[in-house]
Amino acid sequence: MLTAAREACHRILFNFINSNAVNGISADSVVSFGDVWWQPMLVALEVIFIVLAVGCSGMYIASVIMDRRRKNG
Repeated sequence: MLTAAREACHRILFNFINSNAVNGISADSVVSFGDVWWQPMLVALEVIFIVLAVGCSGMYIASVIMDRRRKNG
């Protein structure tokens, strides 16, 4: 079982290394993971939509409460 898992891993890694995914990468290459320009924009849009959703929910709850008070009062 362990030999089969090792062979499967070997074949996957061999295919990855010899594919186009590794073209241009050498031992001296440096891979950096930085934010791209659109990630902060997505975070800002998420925050805006969350604030809008909370505001709309609050307005809906307030209108339901006001409507009940008008009917009872």
